Amino acid sequence: MSSRSTSSMSSGSEDEVYETRFFDEQKPSFLAQLNEKEISKPTNKLKNAKRKFVKPQSESEESRSGEDSEDSLASDVASDDAASDIPSDADDNLEDNYQLQLQKQHSKASPQAEQNRLPIKLDDGKIKNLPSRPKQLKADDIYESQSEQEEDDQEVDKDKSDEADEEDSDEKTHHIYRIYMQNNTKKSQLAAAKFTMASIAQTVLTDPEENLIHIRKLQQLTQYKLKYDDKEIVNLESIRQLSHLSLSAIFVDILPSYRIRKLSEKEKTEKVSKEVAARRQWEELIIQLYQNWLASLDKEIKKASTLTKVCLQCMCIMLERATHFNFHTNIMECVIGRISKQSWDELSKMCYDALEKVLKSDVSGEFSLEITKILNRMIKERQFRISPNVLSLFNNLRLREELTLESTQKPNKHQRKFKENKEKKHLSKKAKKAHRENKEIEKEMREAQVEVDKETKDRNNTETLKLIFVIYFRILKFPESSPLLPVALEGVANFSHLVNVDFFVDLLDVLKSISKRAELDALVEEKLVHEEDENVDTLVPSSETRLRLLCISTAFKLLTDQGESLNIDLDDFLTSLYALLLPLSISPTIETVPDNSVKSFKKIKPVHAKSESELLFDTLNIVFFTARNQTKGVPSTRCLAFAKRILICTLQWPGDSSLKAVDFVQKLVGIAGGSVIETLLSTEDRMSGEGGYKAYLNDPYACNAQNALGFELALLESQHYDSRVRNAAYELANTKR
Repeated sequence: MSSRSTSSMSSGSEDEVYETRFFDEQKPSFLAQLNEKEISKPTNKLKNAKRKFVKPQSESEESRSGEDSEDSLASDVASDDAASDIPSDADDNLEDNYQLQLQKQHSKASPQAEQNRLPIKLDDGKIKNLPSRPKQLKADDIYESQSEQEEDDQEVDKDKSDEADEEDSDEKTHHIYRIYMQNNTKKSQLAAAKFTMASIAQTVLTDPEENLIHIRKLQQLTQYKLKYDDKEIVNLESIRQLSHLSLSAIFVDILPSYRIRKLSEKEKTEKVSKEVAARRQWEELIIQLYQNWLASLDKEIKKASTLTKVCLQCMCIMLERATHFNFHTNIMECVIGRISKQSWDELSKMCYDALEKVLKSDVSGEFSLEITKILNRMIKERQFRISPNVLSLFNNLRLREELTLESTQKPNKHQRKFKENKEKKHLSKKAKKAHRENKEIEKEMREAQVEVDKETKDRNNTETLKLIFVIYFRILKFPESSPLLPVALEGVANFSHLVNVDFFVDLLDVLKSISKRAELDALVEEKLVHEEDENVDTLVPSSETRLRLLCISTAFKLLTDQGESLNIDLDDFLTSLYALLLPLSISPTIETVPDNSVKSFKKIKPVHAKSESELLFDTLNIVFFTARNQTKGVPSTRCLAFAKRILICTLQWPGDSSLKAVDFVQKLVGIAGGSVIETLLSTEDRMSGEGGYKAYLNDPYACNAQNALGFELALLESQHYDSRVRNAAYELANTKR
């Protein structure tokens, strides 16, 4: 036992000696102060020790304190023995002290975020300093901070966009220049340009708000010459044409459905959100690009270059599809300027079709009024030296069906005052206020639903109608015949239901004077032809005959709707129509269109695009088959006289005109009864005291038509070359009596 204990003691002393040597050689300075025997004993002093709060240090302080970290740590550990005497109740205040220390650090770091508080006096007389609390930011401060941040972001985005634009311009020119550098033949260059246009269009249409700037690449392709590194390359005409057409398709798709207005100076200085600023920037850019492209189109049209047709086609496309957007008035002026000539060609017809579509689709009447104003100004400047097709545009206005005579007449002051008093009668103050608020709400709802206001629509249509009648009446007052006179007469007839009754007598006098003047002109020309060559068979001039037919149809149309209650005698016009039938029977131009430039009108022909045969039977239908004649009845003497003379003319007319004539006589039998055809086909001796039928007397009431015999039907039924005419004559001859 003793030996083992001795050996153990000896070994223990060796370990202690080794450990002592190790600590003597390598132990740090803070370990030198520790008791080597007590270091391994468990203790609870650190458990109850008070925590020390160290103020946060800067980097420089930390670097300086790093040298003395060992000594400070030793002193902290040594102080734990002294801190063991602190009572345990201090542990409850550790959280409060920690929070207070954080508040102090925060107040020192951001003094502007704190708000000082005044001290208070307690009940026992002591003065207590209240702790400071964080300052609450106001809404204006938050808005200013956000706006400053947005301005910084906008400046950064602007710098980036400027850099991107510069890079994009270099890349754009290089990209376009590469079309000609990498391809030698025109075919390969055109194929490369098509691929480039398709990729640009796809990029823009995918995200117009982000990729709108790429439109400049297409605008670069529309130029005549491309410049890059002091070199110039002549652009192909086909590439320029495709670029313009591609731009028209892109703008039709990306243009907004509203009109962009210019911002005022006050609106420019106002602070707006980032989204609104971005939208305004995009609107400004698209207006600039669209305006530059339209200016290039107008320049090519005025130069009358090889691109005129394509540029005019793009203008017509934008007029039809972007009438609601900015610069629509400029587009209208450009298109109307192309048709402001006496000549008429394919491009004029294209412009006419575009304007026609706009007039037919105009619901509010705003664009119709603008087009009418431009046309009125253009006609004055040209002194009425224009094509008659231009005035035919007015026949496509919607106001013919939508506008009524009551809406064109403004109520007088007494009527307006009575109406206002009637609406405001028996209304208290609350009721008036509620009525006013309801009106404002209804107005906002109409604007939200994009509904057309009826009053605004009627006002636009009334102003348009006034301008149209001014143009028509100026043409009617011309001292000499004008190529525009037939179209003006047709226009007056089309808008006759909107003419005030007070002007009917004056209009009829003007029509009579025009008809007499045309008849005198025909006689003068007939005399001149006889003096030049006696062997020439003189015919009534086609233009004068057409004028007389139009005057007759216009006069009867005026009395169709409003003039039914008026007792106005139109026998002069009826006698003039009866006298025109025989000269027309030997007219070689009975089925010839006078103007070859209007053959493209397929749906509704204007009056100057109709042949003499069409005008004649249109006039006959108006004279005999209107509502006025159906109510008052047609005298049988008149029906017999016109039926006999038309059958005489049928023997000389071509097949189409003869067929129309037989059908017209069939209609006359329908309204006058079977006695008309029975009288014409009867072979009994019916000679009255007045004598036989006077075929060359130009008076339907004094020609003794009741004694006439319709032998022409037998000839038409048996010997006419057209089978259609033979069948129609057979049906007419076998009509039930």
